[in-house]
Amino acid sequence: MGANIGNLQVWGKGKDIEETKKQVIESISEIMDKQGLVLCTEEGAEGEDIVLATTEGKPWVGVYMQEADFGQLERLEELGRLLTKKFQTLAYTAMVYDSDILILQLFENGECIDQYNNCPNYWGEPVTPEMEEALKGSPDKWVRLLKEEYGEEDIYKAFNEGKVKSEETYLLLASMLDEIHGADHEDKMAELPKMENILNREKYIFAEYRLEELAKLFDIGAEQSIMGYGDAMDAEECRVELLVYCEC
Repeated sequence: MGANIGNLQVWGKGKDIEETKKQVIESISEIMDKQGLVLCTEEGAEGEDIVLATTEGKPWVGVYMQEADFGQLERLEELGRLLTKKFQTLAYTAMVYDSDILILQLFENGECIDQYNNCPNYWGEPVTPEMEEALKGSPDKWVRLLKEEYGEEDIYKAFNEGKVKSEETYLLLASMLDEIHGADHEDKMAELPKMENILNREKYIFAEYRLEELAKLFDIGAEQSIMGYGDAMDAEECRVELLVYCEC
C-alpha cells in the first residue's frame, strides 16, 4: 500500500519563523477552543496531539493532525482560512492518497483561491470537463511562493509533467540492451515490454514525488513537505514540536 499523507504548510516569508509559529499556535488554539479544548503545558499531559514542524533556514511551518492522514482535512482547511485572513499570508493543504492521488488547496485572505487534483476521477465519480479544468491548478496563483530562480513554468511542469525522457532513461535502456546482446530472438522479444516500460516511465511515479518537487520550488524542507502525522515524531531533517490540547 502507498503513502497516505495530510498536512498544512504555512508561509512565513519575511517574518521570523518563531513569529509565524506563534501565529499558527494562536490560530490552532482558537479553533480548538470551539471544541472545549485548551493547550496543555504540563509535561505528560494527555489529550489531542497536533504536531508542528520547521526546517532550518526555510520560511514555512508545517501542521500535522492524525485525522488528516486519513483524508479528513476539514480542520486543516479551517486553519488555513483563519491564518491567511488574520495574518495576511498564504498557506496550502496537501493530501496524498495511496501514493496515487495528490490534492492541493491554496489559501489566501481566508479563501481557497486554487485547487489541484492530479486524478479527479480516481474514485470513479463523474467529472465534468469544467470540473476537471478547475482542478488542474493555476500556476499563476502559486507564483509568489517561488524561490527567485524558478518561474511559473516550473509549477506548470510539476502539476502536469508525466512521462520523462532523461539521461537516466537512456542509461537504463543501454544497460538492458547490453544484457540481452547475443541472446536468442525469443529472449529478446521477452524483454521488449520491460524496455517499453522504461521508455514510458513516469517522472512522478508516486504522488509524493510531485509534492516534493513543489517543495523544492517553494523552499520548503523536503521531509517537512511530504510527511504526515504518522511520520512526524520520527522526522530527521526538521524540528518538530508536539502540542497537546485537553478538555477545559
